[in-house]
Amino acid sequence: MNEKQTKINSKSEEFNFESWMELWEDSPATFEYLRKKRIENYISSAPEEFRDRLRCLQWKIDTVRERAANPLAATIAISEMMWKSFTELGEKYQDLAKVLEGNAPERPNRTATVLPFNRAAFARS
Repeated sequence: MNEKQTKINSKSEEFNFESWMELWEDSPATFEYLRKKRIENYISSAPEEFRDRLRCLQWKIDTVRERAANPLAATIAISEMMWKSFTELGEKYQDLAKVLEGNAPERPNRTATVLPFNRAAFARS
């Protein structure tokens, strides 16, 4: 293990951007291996009731990264995911505040058109 990998694998939880960047430039495969290992260590250290949700979120992030045209596109897409989640959290907070004030939260009327299906089209022959 070289000096850069040692810095990254140290017990310190401090993130050293320069060391990670140099590792990515020198050995992308090692970078990816250590990135996944560090993420899994973090998820494993979380309380058990959150681990499945964290693994699902990481899978979603990894999928966005794989499908993105380049690292910048992946960063933008992941940032959009974060802001969407943050906005939804803010809406839930507003709903809770309204309930605590004695007001029911406003919910939009959701409507949908129900399409008729011909059952005969789905019958087995």
